[in-house]
Amino acid sequence: MKVYLIRHSEPTYQQVTTAGLTGFGRELGGLTDRGIMLAQQCAQQPLFAQVQLILSSPYTGKLQV
Repeated sequence: MKVYLIRHSEPTYQQVTTAGLTGFGRELGGLTDRGIMLAQQCAQQPLFAQVQLILSSPYTGKLQV
């Protein structure tokens, strides 16, 4: 079995800062446009063709793409 660890993409906290969210509320921030593009490019890597299981953080930006 092979395990790959991939760090989340580029987040933005603009909306959560504007809303005054702090602590865990900051994790509700999504990704920047560039972050979305980087995540989509990463997903196109050939190693993902045979992936059987993906585990992800439950935070918004990590589940966005």
